[in-house]
Amino acid sequence: MARTLSGGMGALKKHHLGRSFLRDDAFWKGVASVFNLAGQFTPLYYGRDPEKADRAALRSDWEAVGRDMERVMRRFEQEHAKELTHARRAVRDAQSATKETGASNGDR
Repeated sequence: MARTLSGGMGALKKHHLGRSFLRDDAFWKGVASVFNLAGQFTPLYYGRDPEKADRAALRSDWEAVGRDMERVMRRFEQEHAKELTHARRAVRDAQSATKETGASNGDR
């Protein structure tokens, strides 16, 4: 287990230090929010319709989740392109074989 933790932490540090997350404004806002006990750093906008503001905030949050998911899926596809190509070919071959078997059984 110690090997996993030390290897994992080293990999985590190596993975993130090369990235620009330390320059990201959202990162520093998140760090500042930890100390925002009085709620003074980020005023919330409710406008005239709090429900509308809530819907807009939820939509924005889910759009961010969608962008993150797209980024992760693209990265996964890039890192595993060879395996995915083989898997897609195997599925296509299996579907073709199933169609051929179904057509020959229907001829009886």
